[in-house]
Amino acid sequence: EEPVVEEPNETEEPVVEEPNETEEPVVEEPNETEEPVVEEPNETEEPVEEQPEAADSFTVENLQAPDTAEAGEPLTVTATVTNPTDEERTEAVQFRLDGDLIEAQETTLAAGETTDVEFEVDTSDLEPGQYVHMVLTEFSGEVSTIEITAATSGDGDLESDLEEDIENDTAVDGDTNVTVNESANTTTSITAAN
Repeated sequence: EEPVVEEPNETEEPVVEEPNETEEPVVEEPNETEEPVVEEPNETEEPVEEQPEAADSFTVENLQAPDTAEAGEPLTVTATVTNPTDEERTEAVQFRLDGDLIEAQETTLAAGETTDVEFEVDTSDLEPGQYVHMVLTEFSGEVSTIEITAATSGDGDLESDLEEDIENDTAVDGDTNVTVNESANTTTSITAAN
């Protein structure tokens, strides 16, 4: 048998790729929303200036206040404040009630020194209810709650309340009988003769 040799078909034309005239060359245009890339110098080329660390804030610990107070009665709040730095500093120590600044004390402490701060708070304008109170420094603080109760009748002064009761409780015979409840467990009776 003779080997078969294929000859090219005369009707087939060789395939030559020519650029398509209808296609335009693709040109990349920068996206308008992208910002141009700016090369930053390598950190090893230029020395980096070190920024001094921010000094630590005074710390607040041991917040002390009663759980309840009567409206109109003074409220005493104390806390321990410490300067944790190695230098003397002055910082405002604040007392806040429901976020409102009530009082601020400028406190100066030597390095490592601790002191107690005390705030006397007027409660006469407070409505009965629960309040969040806090003692704060620049970056530290302690938070607690206090219940303000309704003021009892009278101005809270036992002696003046007693005198008022005596004047209003005079018997027909001129004698006055007054009973004062000092606590849940003690009752004192006073009889005054005219």
